[in-house]
Amino acid sequence: MPTLADRPLAANPFVTVSPGLVCVMTLDAARRITHANADMRRALGFGAKACADRPLRSCCHPDMPPQVLRDVWVMLDDGLVWSAPLKWLRADGAGLWMRTVFAPMQRGASEGCSMVVGLAVSVSQVQAAERVYGAMRRHRAERESAFAGGER
Repeated sequence: MPTLADRPLAANPFVTVSPGLVCVMTLDAARRITHANADMRRALGFGAKACADRPLRSCCHPDMPPQVLRDVWVMLDDGLVWSAPLKWLRADGAGLWMRTVFAPMQRGASEGCSMVVGLAVSVSQVQAAERVYGAMRRHRAERESAFAGGER
């Protein structure tokens, strides 16, 4: 299974899925992919076997602040839905923006499973998300710098 270190990051302009495409995956309680539909696999550039049992985090672009997924998990654990533009990491290292919806679901007796749906996103939605995510990255860098300098 390729890791982030195995995939060069491609610099590319805004890319999203085609309008009308519905990318769907399901996650188990450990946040690992249990299923990805053909649209999601095609969008991310992974085959069926490469998607299965992959941690969702490995499909998120490194530009995404870690706090975003932490917020997603908190919302899901509280039984709530989370939705916003999210930058995904394709198998070829390119970024792919999708309006992403995470929803908790129950599958039989197992709790903690969730469904992820990815849809096309507009340039203005990505620009707004980039402003928020950029502020989150700057805040984190400032905090880390302050701690490294001995300030508390």
